Amino acid sequence: MSGLLWMLIPYLSSKIMRKTLLIFFLIGSAWAQTSYQSLDIAYHVRSLGMSGSGVADVLGADVSSLNPALLSGKEKTLILSAVRYPATVQSQLAEWRMAVKGLSVAATFRSVNYGAFKERDRDGNDMGSFSAGDAWLNVAVAKSLSSLADVGVSVGMFQSSVGNVTAVLGLVSLGGRVSIPQLETSLGVSIRNLGTTVKEYTSHIEVIPTSVAIGVTRKMEYLPLTLSADAVWWEKRSLFRLGGKEKTLILSAVRYPATVQSQLAEWRMAVKGLSVAATFRSVNYGAFKERDRDGNDMGSFSAGDAWLNVAVAKSLSSLADVGVSVGMFQSSVGNVTAVLGLVSLGGRVSIPQLETSLGVSIRNLGTTVKEYTSHIEVIPTSVAIGVTRKMEYLPLTLSADAVWWEKRSLFRLGGEFSLPRGLFLQLGTSSFRSDLQTGKLWRDIASGFSLGFGYSLKRVSVGFAVANSGVGGMSLGVGFSRRF
Repeated sequence: MSGLLWMLIPYLSSKIMRKTLLIFFLIGSAWAQTSYQSLDIAYHVRSLGMSGSGVADVLGADVSSLNPALLSGKEKTLILSAVRYPATVQSQLAEWRMAVKGLSVAATFRSVNYGAFKERDRDGNDMGSFSAGDAWLNVAVAKSLSSLADVGVSVGMFQSSVGNVTAVLGLVSLGGRVSIPQLETSLGVSIRNLGTTVKEYTSHIEVIPTSVAIGVTRKMEYLPLTLSADAVWWEKRSLFRLGGKEKTLILSAVRYPATVQSQLAEWRMAVKGLSVAATFRSVNYGAFKERDRDGNDMGSFSAGDAWLNVAVAKSLSSLADVGVSVGMFQSSVGNVTAVLGLVSLGGRVSIPQLETSLGVSIRNLGTTVKEYTSHIEVIPTSVAIGVTRKMEYLPLTLSADAVWWEKRSLFRLGGEFSLPRGLFLQLGTSSFRSDLQTGKLWRDIASGFSLGFGYSLKRVSVGFAVANSGVGGMSLGVGFSRRF
């Protein structure tokens, strides 16, 4: 039962409520989630009509709370909305949007009125009346990183009152969106209602309902329909649940320069003392025009790669693990295809006293099942060694890798900062940055660096990352994992 209800019960224990129906509405909402339930309700009629979905929907009106990144590109707009819930509960929304120096900005006021209640003593004598309601004022800012990706942040204050008892919160929400024009699809991710309690209702500590949401919105090809699907997780509940233990689903999408896209889907589980993962990866290089030597149009073709593999790992002791991965890799350019059979081997040793792990892997050993043409391609087999250490005096886990191919090598350095309230920040670079120089100092300083941020609950993690490839442009990625 929610903290709001626990607060209401002592406050009203000697009183009789006139609006009994509203009590059932509050109790039902209370069991559905924690306190401050109005942080997650629909305030706009469009959101209400779509059951509150729209984490990736740029046409939505509740975007400053669902996903502030969706504000990007909006012109001056005034939005007004009112919703009437059961038992005469009412919500109102007023929002002003505008563009300021390349940023999209929105100022929003939301309120919920739960109604007026009669206060009576134990003998039924009238002691007057009181009201209950919430108010939420926030400012959201969104920035377009490219024509295909946006990020945003929302900051505000939330007040909830029952009679003369009041709670006040300071809230922050973060969001990102990636567009896939070829599929008329948008992918969105948001971390909502991170914050701190400025003032409690009572001495009882209420939990702020921080949540992670992912969504996909697609304009259907053969129907006049734009379809949105969202999934939302709170610390102790989600909009859907699946059973099982030691199982993890990982989804990720990365947008590289020149509209190259990669996707990953992986399922992990334990089977009879072994850790098993089935993984599908794909890369879409895009569509290309085909022309003859005279420049005449001969149609179009596409290029892409697909890789399906199964990996198995075994723990030899509490300090050492080994693993092997076996799979098939297919690469296609138009109607020309190559197929490889690949095997990778790896091992890891842990040094608990130093909070350090050492790893080594031999990647992409294999054979060519089918060549593109009669020309023999070389499989890029590599050897990698790495060390990962959790720093003693910093909330930082640092990783350093070295990778060798037959004719080249690469060194990489990366770290992840564990921040309060489940947030994490990632930074990285590699020796490849020396090949990415643009000749402009301010760009070259950032070339070859990557930045990521995300949020993790007990069983759900989401993240967004951007990498600066210098002359090659920017790479953008969004990821999600769910442990079952």
